[in-house]
Amino acid sequence: MQVHWSHINEIKQIVGSDVCLTIGSVISDDGDDWFAVSEDDVSDWIANGIDFTIPQKLHAWLTLPSIEIIDITFLPTFAHAQHLKDPAKRNLEFGPIAKYADDVTGFSYVPIALGNDMATKLKIPTLNLIVI
Repeated sequence: MQVHWSHINEIKQIVGSDVCLTIGSVISDDGDDWFAVSEDDVSDWIANGIDFTIPQKLHAWLTLPSIEIIDITFLPTFAHAQHLKDPAKRNLEFGPIAKYADDVTGFSYVPIALGNDMATKLKIPTLNLIVI
């Protein structure tokens, strides 16, 4: 989440439109929950904050008004996890995802919470950044 949040103003300038921090799930076309977040999870985090001392299966990306997704961290995270499972896997795809949600193949993004005030709502002090 912090990577996307720290680049939000820069990406906003590059694309020339508003950019919205989005928290949600990433689910494979086979139904595997790679990152699984529910509305109940977000409600609990808003009430109590996120406990980062335990692994959280949340994922964040940026969404444009056109419903294009900009995700800087998914592919490197996924590639690292696949390499840990099988060190022989070396030619894994890296780089950002920047495309319309309907054009993503192999998995789907499921937005659960949107808003550039999510860092404050989720009580994440390191993410308090002013979006211009």
